[in-house]
Amino acid sequence: MAFFLSCTCCSVWALSDAEFEKIISENNDEMRALLEQRDILRDSVEEAEAFLGWRLEASSGFLEDRSPSETPGLSFDSLNSFNSQISLSKKNLWGLETRLGVDWARTRLDNASLGNGVFDSLEWKSSPFVEMRLPLGANAWGRKTRSEYQSAVMQKRLEALQAEAAYDDKMHEALTLLWSTVLQRESLKNQEATLERINKIYAIALSNSKKNLEASSNFLQARSALEQAQLDLNTSKLKFSQLERLLGLVSRRFKDMQIPSYDFSKFQKLSAEEYRSKVSARQRQAALSLDLEQRLSLARLEENRARVDLVGSYSQTGNDNAWAAATGESLLTTHPKAYLGVQMSFPLDMGLSGRSRARQELLARVASSRRQYLRAEQDPVLTEDLVSQHNQLLDLLGMNITLEKTQMAKVTNERKLLEQGRSSIYQVLQFELDLARAQSGKFALALELEKIKQKRSLIKYKTYE
Repeated sequence: MAFFLSCTCCSVWALSDAEFEKIISENNDEMRALLEQRDILRDSVEEAEAFLGWRLEASSGFLEDRSPSETPGLSFDSLNSFNSQISLSKKNLWGLETRLGVDWARTRLDNASLGNGVFDSLEWKSSPFVEMRLPLGANAWGRKTRSEYQSAVMQKRLEALQAEAAYDDKMHEALTLLWSTVLQRESLKNQEATLERINKIYAIALSNSKKNLEASSNFLQARSALEQAQLDLNTSKLKFSQLERLLGLVSRRFKDMQIPSYDFSKFQKLSAEEYRSKVSARQRQAALSLDLEQRLSLARLEENRARVDLVGSYSQTGNDNAWAAATGESLLTTHPKAYLGVQMSFPLDMGLSGRSRARQELLARVASSRRQYLRAEQDPVLTEDLVSQHNQLLDLLGMNITLEKTQMAKVTNERKLLEQGRSSIYQVLQFELDLARAQSGKFALALELEKIKQKRSLIKYKTYE
């Protein structure tokens, strides 16, 4: 590979993108936090299941009443009551709401009288019950319930994808910085070799100038080329030191990394077919956002409809002055109570309600259309464009490497001719500049291919969720 890491135990291994990602994830606080956030939010998707799970509800209260009795003939000093209820409730995707529970009530009368003496009264009442509500208007067949449930699931997935995309973007920046540093270091080697060659030509021009064997213009041209090469080298050294410093900030272990020659032959031609069914975290995030918009619009659509609910309940009651006896009696069918009815609620401003429903229906259709475009047209086009860019850059890199070899052969041959007195310093310098431009173009193309590779690596082997 194009990078090696030497640790304190003196072992050496090739550093791939995956290994560099592991090092960054372990040594960079921000990346480690983003990685932990990504993994935590991935697991939090199961929290949306609580929307349809059983819920435990409980309540209790105490009442002391010293107001006059409203029952004719009954009087008392105080009425003390304690009420308690515990129940389980659940929704299903078809809109049915079920509630199972039991009510307990304890009532005590102090110094009560019905006209024939004073007495104290204590009574326990126990009532197990079941209640069911089925929507027939708004939320009929669970339209709103399903939309709310799906929205909850999508929201959790979206949060996970946002964290994944943030992690991927940061890692993409780190890897791009890594390969920029590698290529800049490789470019420095070539520039140092170019400076050395130009320095030799300058020495020849200087010697000939002193002997009046060289035109002053050729001498000045050589000196100018030497000064320009030195300036370019110093500029590249400054850029490399900046990249090196930034990479050191990203990875604490950068000081242990050693850079060998860059492998320009590691890239291969790609086929768009390989990426047809692969979608990046960023693309899935965009698609899921549109799905969420559609589901929320459908849920809001149900809020503006008239409510018509079929309601039914069944309970049994047990009465006794002891809690255990009252509870036991309530389990029998001696005192059942059943209810079946319809509850309705209608918006009075029918015009506003109708316009609101029309807007929500339109928003749902727009989100659906955008979603279909994203999946059927935009994503494939972006993927094919990415693969096409890679292949075109690879072709250019191959041509540039071939050109570099030709330019190197030209320089070598022309320097021999110069030594034989059959060429001019001006001609050799021009060939050196041609070689430098070819080498510079090679590194620029390699960096662009690295950037494309990082973008391509973000395309996961996953389909839309």
